[in-house]
Amino acid sequence: LSDWSSDVCSSDLSRRRSCCRRGTRRATPETKGELLNSSAFLRHLEDWSHDGKYILFSELHPDTTWDIMGLTVSDKKSVPVLNTVHTEGYPALSADMKWLAYQSNESGAAEIYVQPFENGAPGTKRIYPVSQGGGNLPRWRRDGSELYYLANDGHMMAVAAHPANGEIAFEAPKPLFQTRPVPKTSNLYDVSPDGERFLLNLPMEWPNAAPITVTTGWSKDLTPPAK
Repeated sequence: LSDWSSDVCSSDLSRRRSCCRRGTRRATPETKGELLNSSAFLRHLEDWSHDGKYILFSELHPDTTWDIMGLTVSDKKSVPVLNTVHTEGYPALSADMKWLAYQSNESGAAEIYVQPFENGAPGTKRIYPVSQGGGNLPRWRRDGSELYYLANDGHMMAVAAHPANGEIAFEAPKPLFQTRPVPKTSNLYDVSPDGERFLLNLPMEWPNAAPITVTTGWSKDLTPPAK
């Protein structure tokens, strides 16, 4: 998995589970990569702060399942940002680095929440529910005015955000368009800074499309024409 920094000069790579050591590497066109951090646990790289100082990833722990971890690029140290008894993942940091959106099953189903980021300080802060009826994979608009996520039925949803005076309020989610859901998983996607274009991975056919039936040997059942 990879992610570009905001200056489009470097990327991070999260090694696959088959490797004996997993870590995050920073590479530029002039270098082959620098090992920033390693772990004995499975990791998924998720986001990189707009100023390049923080890298966010999900990490699988035996006691708390999936947690959200933060890596400070300057000192190469990773700390838990959110590690409760619930499953948290898919962190997305707002461009101003004030708000962390993420997916959690604390309600019993996957939903989208937002909490203050506070420079990656660990622990649970005030939580703002965002999605209704299930949500996956949050993404911010660059100016922080909207948050996007995928509903369980494959609809791309948009939620207007109103940050002010250290608080943030969200309007009711609105569907933007229907996608083709990948069965038993979530579509990976990204959104342009202005929120006008989306890049998604989609199956070639709808999962609920009618099957194609092929009949063979049908000619033997034809009644020959009368003489």
